[in-house]
Amino acid sequence: MSEIAQDIVVTRATARLRSSAIVAVRRAVGQLLLYLVLTVLAVILLVPLAYMVSTSLKVRGTELALPVRWLPSPVAWENYPETITMRPFHLYLRNTLTVVAGAMSGTLLTSSMAAYAFARLRFPGRSLLFSLVLMTMMLPGVVTMVPTFIIFKLLG
Repeated sequence: MSEIAQDIVVTRATARLRSSAIVAVRRAVGQLLLYLVLTVLAVILLVPLAYMVSTSLKVRGTELALPVRWLPSPVAWENYPETITMRPFHLYLRNTLTVVAGAMSGTLLTSSMAAYAFARLRFPGRSLLFSLVLMTMMLPGVVTMVPTFIIFKLLG
């Protein structure tokens, strides 16, 4: 091979290495930015949980004191046993678990059957029915709260 051909081959190889290095750097910067945004969002979403736990450990009367103290100075661990024994907590827990288990099993059963029907079966009006199902899924939960309550009340 002549010197010119060798120079062209070397130049092309160098250009490929540079472009792949640029792509790798861009990908790394993109991932870094993505992780940074996700970390900020995670912190924003975890702040209310941290505030709730912090407030639950404060002495009565200091919950709403300003400025907010994230670490309560006298930690009141007795708030938890008091909360559980003050009211019929076991009844509330049982009612919640009953409603959640019923709603979850009903949703899982009907959603699985509907998903199978839409994925595997071909029938007239399938597209229209699927559009209706998607529209009802887009409704906020607050809109369906009262009808859901009435249904569960009628079911006992």
